[in-house]
Amino acid sequence: MRTARAKSIPSLWVAAAAWILLFCAVGCRREVGGTSYFREAMRHLDDDQPTLAIPAFELAILHNDHAFDAHVQLGLLSERMPGRQLQAVWHYRQCLELEPNHPHQTAIREWLAQAEKVLLAELQEQQKKDGEEERKQRVRILEEHALRQKEWISELSQENRELRQRLAELQADSKGSPGKK
Repeated sequence: MRTARAKSIPSLWVAAAAWILLFCAVGCRREVGGTSYFREAMRHLDDDQPTLAIPAFELAILHNDHAFDAHVQLGLLSERMPGRQLQAVWHYRQCLELEPNHPHQTAIREWLAQAEKVLLAELQEQQKKDGEEERKQRVRILEEHALRQKEWISELSQENRELRQRLAELQADSKGSPGKK
């Protein structure tokens, strides 16, 4: 009987831990002020405030409050905002992972493909721009280097003229003074 009791105590602990986790999960509020994060985000969209909707959708995802729909909305929002194509791609991919058999997967795949095309175009444009900037910077550095070399050559030429003049003076002094040969 003792071995049965010894086995049942750990199983009771496991069961108790499972119930605690379940109550914690249920107790974790998905709502702010009685409404869900997702609904709050949708209200912000209705009020044409996408910058306020984004953090609310992110909280909805974090708290699993209509996470799939929040990813869809964030993907759509990110697609329309400059510099957020990467986020759009990520959110669409999350949709595909969360619910692979969702009825709107075809549309989401199309949106994903479009967002990926736009992202690729943006990256290529940025690469060209960065390449052009890099080329301009190299030209500027070469021009500065050439200018410094010109100045250095000018200084050396001046020093050379002064030294030749000094040498000529010394030679003239040595020819003009008797006794020195």
